[in-house]
Amino acid sequence: MRSISVFIVLLLGSYLAAQSRQVFSLPAMGTEFRIIVSARDTHGLHRTIRRAFQRVEALEQSMSDYRADSELNQLRGSTEWQHVSADLYTVLRFSRKLARLSRGAFDPTIGPLTKLWRRAFRQQAVPAEEDIEAARTRVQWKAVKTGRHNQVRLRRPDIQLDLGGVAKGYALDQVGALLRQAGFPAFLVDGGGDLLLGAAPPDQPAGWFIAFPGSTKQHPFANTAIA
Repeated sequence: MRSISVFIVLLLGSYLAAQSRQVFSLPAMGTEFRIIVSARDTHGLHRTIRRAFQRVEALEQSMSDYRADSELNQLRGSTEWQHVSADLYTVLRFSRKLARLSRGAFDPTIGPLTKLWRRAFRQQAVPAEEDIEAARTRVQWKAVKTGRHNQVRLRRPDIQLDLGGVAKGYALDQVGALLRQAGFPAFLVDGGGDLLLGAAPPDQPAGWFIAFPGSTKQHPFANTAIA
């Protein structure tokens, strides 16, 4: 009987370990970043999560258009070549490429229009047509130049950058890379609705299950990025 009891305890312990799922959150980038990790062995997990959130906070400080002292906003007002961090350089190069491929449908210099409509939302009033047109004249992705060795130049001093369409996705990728490198491949990172999913949880070989608002069904996803 004792051997049977020991076997049951071990079996239950193994089952619970396989079910181990921890959730961590941090207010960042105007939303709540959540990291859900499923792992049998969680040794070193809390240290990894701290590093991940520190990475998110550093990226926000670099790319935020809300923070006056952000690295992104420090580029304004100058048309000289400026040295930026590797992260900001990478995202600006990607943004410029995306703007070119989309023929301007995505534009990292949309800042003047973003600011105008944010104010309109707060005041619950549609901006005047002349204000919209004036803001449009300052939106031009070709005014952003990237050179070698993390050098960036704005061809107009009134260019206002807004990386809201890509910065959060870049942060998700960075967090995912950290988790994988630390040995936690089964994760889900939620950046206010932007999702990055890693490997399937040990107890859910079909993948992560996502419940969509208004739906009574859960849908499995694995190794998928949803933006």
